[in-house]
Amino acid sequence: MSQLKISSALVFIFVIMTAIAADDQSQRFLNELKMLNRIFIGPASDEHKAEAKKFHTRAMESHKQKKYLESEKFWYLAAKLDPRWVEPFFNLACSTALQGKHEVALEYLEIALNMDRNKVVPWARNDSDLAGLKKNAKYIRLVEKFDPKNHWVMELLGKTFVYEIRDSWNTERREIRLYADGSMDVKGGSSDTVPCDYTYTGGKWSIQGEGLAIIIYRKGGCADGRGPVANSVTYHPVSKDQFLQMFSGSRIGVPSYSGDDVKK
Repeated sequence: MSQLKISSALVFIFVIMTAIAADDQSQRFLNELKMLNRIFIGPASDEHKAEAKKFHTRAMESHKQKKYLESEKFWYLAAKLDPRWVEPFFNLACSTALQGKHEVALEYLEIALNMDRNKVVPWARNDSDLAGLKKNAKYIRLVEKFDPKNHWVMELLGKTFVYEIRDSWNTERREIRLYADGSMDVKGGSSDTVPCDYTYTGGKWSIQGEGLAIIIYRKGGCADGRGPVANSVTYHPVSKDQFLQMFSGSRIGVPSYSGDDVKK
């Protein structure tokens, strides 16, 4: 093998190893800050806040020069010193997004949104650094979910609501619970008074515009073999008042749905 080929191969290996090391660094930074963000309670000391601002300034300078690995490191240090300061977390989303590390960027964005949605939603919508994420389904879901106009949805998470499904064949009472990741628990058994035996496998929810859309998954069949078996029931976007009328812990809601809403 010629000296030129050997040199080219070494350069290629160096580039690959550098990229792997950068990815490992980003993931390590993220893991450390996620843990710190979960356990941190009190405010940072004045000394730590001052040091964090110095690192923030250095990060801004590096970022303007498009030295994104460097700006990521400085914002990591700023966030580590002052874990209740939202700007470093949002800027970490920007620097990692510009490096093409979209999954890491989305996790930083979610942390920042949890810290201060009123500030971060406009930043996320308008900052060109996140342009590479704008068509990402998780980005869209995060920004919609944390948009202040949809804050009422957050009040529903983790609470249990009772609902009742009625169709031409049966009436069934269930309980649902919504979670922040868009998943949903569905509990309850089929009524002994109806011939259909459905097993509920959960569901998912999403924000569409200013409404909450819900899909409840079910599978099973009827003892007498009537008709096709529905595998999901979809409720089109509803407002907070409509949701509480349909799914209420104090009374049984009676949502209605047409044949178009039932997925065969």
